[in-house]
Amino acid sequence: MSLPYILKIETIESNKVNYIRSNTSLVQKWKTKFAKMKRPKIAFTFNGLLTSFIDKQLTMNNIAPILELDADFICLHKKDDIKNMELIPSNFQIFDIDQETPFEDTIAILQNVDLFITIDT
Repeated sequence: MSLPYILKIETIESNKVNYIRSNTSLVQKWKTKFAKMKRPKIAFTFNGLLTSFIDKQLTMNNIAPILELDADFICLHKKDDIKNMELIPSNFQIFDIDQETPFEDTIAILQNVDLFITIDT
C-alpha cells in the first residue's frame, strides 16, 4: 500500500517542526552520562509491545552480529522487560528509563545518540 498514492501526494517534505517536547535537563543528564562513550552510540529496540501475526521479537542470538560492531549500544527497553541478561555483551548498556514519565528518557536519549535501530513496533 502506498500512502502517498492514496493521499494523492506527489512530493514529500521533511518535517521542520520539532513537535516532540523534550526535557532539557534530561537531555543534558544523558549527554553527560554518554560523554565517556567514545565509540558511535546506537540506540536499539528489539521487542515490540504488542503481539501480532508478524513476529516483532528478536532474541540476543538474532542481534548478536550487530552487537559485534565497534559501537556502544543503548537499550531503549525498560530494564524489567529484558530477558536473558546473562547473554548481553558489555557494549550493550541497559538503563532504568522512563520511570517517572513515559518516553521522557527515551526522547532525551535519542537526542544524544548517533543512530537508532528498531524493529517495526
